[in-house]
Amino acid sequence: MTRRRYRQGSRGFFLLAAVLLWVPVRGQSPVGAIEAELAKARSQKAAVGIKIVAAGSGRVIYESGAATPLAPASNMKVITTAAAMGVLGPDFQFTTPIGLRGQDLVVIGSGDPSTGDADLEGDLSLADEFDLLGRHLVKHGVGKIPGKLIVDASIFDDELRHPHWPKDQYRKWYAAPVAGLNINDNCLDVRAGPGEGGRGWLEIVPENRFVAAKPAFVAKGQTNTIIDAYWPGQGWELMVKVTLGSRPGGPAYVPIEQPVRFVGELLRERLAANGVGIDGPIELTSVRQGSGDPPEGFSNLIEHRSRRLSELVERTNKRSQNMFAECLFKRLGYEFSRKLAPFPVGSWNTGRLAIEEFLRGQADTDISGILLCDGSGLSKENRVTANVLVDVLKYAADQPWSQKYIDSLPVAGKDGTLRRRMRGGSAAGRVVAKTGYISGVSGLSGYILDREGRPSIAFSMLFNDFPRSQLWRIMQIQDTICVELVKYSDRMDLQ
Repeated sequence: MTRRRYRQGSRGFFLLAAVLLWVPVRGQSPVGAIEAELAKARSQKAAVGIKIVAAGSGRVIYESGAATPLAPASNMKVITTAAAMGVLGPDFQFTTPIGLRGQDLVVIGSGDPSTGDADLEGDLSLADEFDLLGRHLVKHGVGKIPGKLIVDASIFDDELRHPHWPKDQYRKWYAAPVAGLNINDNCLDVRAGPGEGGRGWLEIVPENRFVAAKPAFVAKGQTNTIIDAYWPGQGWELMVKVTLGSRPGGPAYVPIEQPVRFVGELLRERLAANGVGIDGPIELTSVRQGSGDPPEGFSNLIEHRSRRLSELVERTNKRSQNMFAECLFKRLGYEFSRKLAPFPVGSWNTGRLAIEEFLRGQADTDISGILLCDGSGLSKENRVTANVLVDVLKYAADQPWSQKYIDSLPVAGKDGTLRRRMRGGSAAGRVVAKTGYISGVSGLSGYILDREGRPSIAFSMLFNDFPRSQLWRIMQIQDTICVELVKYSDRMDLQ
């Protein structure tokens, strides 16, 4: 850095020189470039909250509107996943026990969002576990369950969707229900394509026989096959309209409206296929103890375990998986309510209390004016500040599990929801951040990495109230600021 020279002989001059040594000269500060970009956003009437700090020292590089509560969209997942790592620990695993109590077969959910998730299940899915259970029972002479199939998902409340979520988006995968017992991201994967003789084929995952698919095939001589599937009522009838093309289409992701009952039906079907019938009905009820332990007289047969929490957090952040974030939010609520109630339950209210406690305590941040509605950011009523998000990022970077958290975030130009942004330039591979978008809201919060891959800068950028048609411009502004921060990180020693 170029330094101005001062004559010796005056203590005041020495002090002034010492101060000026810490001030970057013109051309090195990113402030001018950031201000120029934010002027473009404000020309679109956007409300802006931005904070940029040195990750190590916390020194503020730039801030504007950082204390203004704004809608975060999926930047809310930065808070939810950091809280889950901080409270539950990176090695935490969800467990789903299945066993006998008297003449009944009992399944007890733990709020695991990952059961049946193709990216996380590994060798054995929950459905595979059902098959193993059937073979295990037959091997030990049990060919029939004389009682009921009891499915206990009471670890969470019965509110499957947040009341603030837009109802016109309930058919989208990202608004799938959230339950104490889940499977396959609580969606059916529907694929279809042209078959022999001009007839079409239809495939549904998880494979089952109780969903009565009613396909209607229409051939229009196009290339792509288009699938529109929905539930017309409360039962298991699924309407599927398929516009056939020359190539297969899908998967179309159809939210399962009754995920807990779906798991029960799937278990009954898989057991029957392996020679074990259940005489009684499926009963959705609570039998667990207030401690969360199985009921008295429960004999465990199989305990399905999730991957470690750090892997679930990576799935949540890189793919922006809302249902995962909401299960983490409610599970934190369950853990919080164990301190308050004899029969704890995870809900959006107890989840809010849990994360507020995390923010005030572990993250040591000011939560004045913020409003936490859900864990994913799908609710437009959420309000957080850039200050809070940066404090959470600083907290996460200082934990023993920091690298796992950093690795969970999308990488610019490489993977996740940033794979198509900042490609081919200096920011590719150097920006790891959570994206976020709902109508009129866009956010980007994360880290600038130094050349050795360590967090050099923590930042949060929230933009609200801009026209939907200007989303591309807002994202371009975010990307340009990130490029400037990468350059700045390379010029300055911020550690």
